[in-house]
Order: sequence, then C-alpha cells, then structure tokens
Amino acid sequence: MIVTPEQVQKIWAKQDGMIGIVNLNDGFVNTQQLMAYAKDNNVKFPAAEWCANYSQNGVKPGEGFLPAIYQVRLMVSNHKIVNRSLVVIGGDKHLVFL
Repeated sequence: MIVTPEQVQKIWAKQDGMIGIVNLNDGFVNTQQLMAYAKDNNVKFPAAEWCANYSQNGVKPGEGFLPAIYQVRLMVSNHKIVNRSLVVIGGDKHLVFL
C-alpha cells in the first residue's frame, strides 16, 4: 500500500445516498465498484475518481484507490513510520492521522 506525498481534499460524493459498497479490507475493490457505479448511474465520486486516476510516483492510472477502513487503521497504527517516510520523499509529514 502506498500513501501519496500530496495532500488533496476532495468531497466524497456530489449527491446523497447509500450504494452498498462496504468491503472493510479492500479499498481497491471498493474504489473500482464506486467507479463502475458512477459510470452506470451518471454520478460523481470526486475522491474516488482522483485516487483511481492518480498517475505519479510510479503509480499508473487505475492502480490508486481510497483505503478501506482496515487499511486506514493499518496506516494509523503505523503513522510514525508512514510520516517519517513521507518526509524523506518530500511530502507533508502529517498526512496520516496522529
């Protein structure tokens, strides 16, 4: 799993509603399902779109994703290592929750 050095703020969705995508472990699957739902239903998920289209630092379009809750917990539990690594590559040292 890669944390990008950029800090970007995007809204989750441009409309209200529940769509039933709830994989707790696999953010890649969730993001792909969100993108498919968006296409099929003509809706926008700006945060997921940004992640899915990310193409910097060796990441190809389609490889990026919003993390699932357990992936976020993994990043948070390792925040000191993640933050130190972000500083080494020139990123913001506080991208991960402290």
